[in-house]
Amino acid sequence: MRWTSIFVSVVLVLVVVGATLTFHSRFADPPMNVILLTVESLRADRFTASVAPKFFEAAQEAVHFKDHRSIASWTGPNIVSLLTGLSPFAQGVHARGHSIAESLDTPLERLARDGWAVGSVQAFAKTENFQNLGMPVVAGESPERWIARQTLAGKPFFFWYHYLDTHLPYDPEHRFLPSGLQLPAEGEPAFERMQALRQQPALRAGSIVFEAADRPLIDALYAGGIQQFDAWFAVFWKFFTAAGLRDNTILIVTADHGEELLERGNVGHASTTAAGTLFEESVRVPLFIWWPPRLTPMLTERASDHLDVMPTVLEALGQGGQAALPGSTLTGARKSTEWYAVTSKAGFAEAEPEAVKDFIAAVAEEGWKLIVRTKRREVLDARLYNLLTDPQERRDLATDRPDIVGRMLPRLTERLANLAIPDKEPRRTSRGEDQAPPQWVSPARSGTVSWDDLQGHLYLEWAGEAPSYVLEYTAGSGVLSVKGQLTVNGPRKDFGVFSRNYWETWIVPYREVTLRVRGESSKRWSDPLTIKLSK
Repeated sequence: MRWTSIFVSVVLVLVVVGATLTFHSRFADPPMNVILLTVESLRADRFTASVAPKFFEAAQEAVHFKDHRSIASWTGPNIVSLLTGLSPFAQGVHARGHSIAESLDTPLERLARDGWAVGSVQAFAKTENFQNLGMPVVAGESPERWIARQTLAGKPFFFWYHYLDTHLPYDPEHRFLPSGLQLPAEGEPAFERMQALRQQPALRAGSIVFEAADRPLIDALYAGGIQQFDAWFAVFWKFFTAAGLRDNTILIVTADHGEELLERGNVGHASTTAAGTLFEESVRVPLFIWWPPRLTPMLTERASDHLDVMPTVLEALGQGGQAALPGSTLTGARKSTEWYAVTSKAGFAEAEPEAVKDFIAAVAEEGWKLIVRTKRREVLDARLYNLLTDPQERRDLATDRPDIVGRMLPRLTERLANLAIPDKEPRRTSRGEDQAPPQWVSPARSGTVSWDDLQGHLYLEWAGEAPSYVLEYTAGSGVLSVKGQLTVNGPRKDFGVFSRNYWETWIVPYREVTLRVRGESSKRWSDPLTIKLSK
């Protein structure tokens, strides 16, 4: 949500709730809590004290890991790794609709069994990529209110919040842009390119040919989004400190992934360009941890990645021995000096999410980085870079240094051989073939829907005889187009409560969605339902 829409309500929370929590924390022995704050598309090299002064002032009390990487170039697998500790090769989350196996006993589920309140408050966290994590979602509640409820109840908690407004489109409030910045006017050569940058949530590779002269404007708009996050964080930090959480709460701030800003001619990441990479601009992200003084000191000079976060949290909460995870705690030496990553080419925007074929994988060690392109598990080509002499990854040394490739490639192909790729086949039984097709209940018919019509609560409902259903969707057109199927238990799919800003920024641009539904074991579809999306 935009800064201007939350400022008043958050200040009220600070005044009323913050004082109460401060009193509570002084006269109780609070248990250890965890707040994981992830920031969308935030590059480490662009997140500096000059752009985010309020954050970096607060971060004087934090541990800053300056050599940190994500493990993919889109949101889903990175968040799953942060919340489970699972490797992207093992989790099977490569596109929209994918989730980890329901049978897994996750760290968050174990924490909940041991008394921690676990949760999030954003409706998008109810989508399939984040299912089976053990992360209940109270959609529509503010972070401050959720945290306040647990603290007043004296219950330890693990809370995840994802800041979204640094994602495309880059359209920060005007006050966060440099004074005197001149955006191109209608009719000028760069106008349409900048309009796309400021209005479209995805910019497919090749759909817009940016020019070198566009770079200062792109950089300014991207930096303005970071400055807007800085203002948001300043309010959150006031709440955090006023609530007395500093000594009993681990606060982690990182990003899901980085962002291309014309290094390869594109703007965005895998889900927005449909041409994902694992170059440094896509995977180098910040990691700051406010670490309560009573805990074991952290090792700040070591390299780290997203797999290290959950083992560190579990150790701090006294849960470190519950399960073996591939990452290393940030209070001890690394298990391995290598970093591994894998990403699907188009992430959330994969054209066929149940048949993902194109992947990019990488391994880095001792200044060398090997990036391979694969068709499923088969390596098609390999490129080698020396990050010490070529940090921009411009010169491919694979031919010059076959010894390095020969050392690194087998370890990467070993992981690719075990890459978890979902291959869903719809369950069918003869019993369901004669079921009547479902009938739409809400919406009952095709038409136009606005945020006001829904009051932010987005759900679909139908009448039918089956215990579970397949919901098929087709949305958008051209560069903004997605299609797929979801399995739904029962005759209702509740997507949760969305803010007006989320609706207008990331849903309305798809303009139209067509839906149909059938029993999971039936061939008989409902009538199609076409919904036009309106502000």
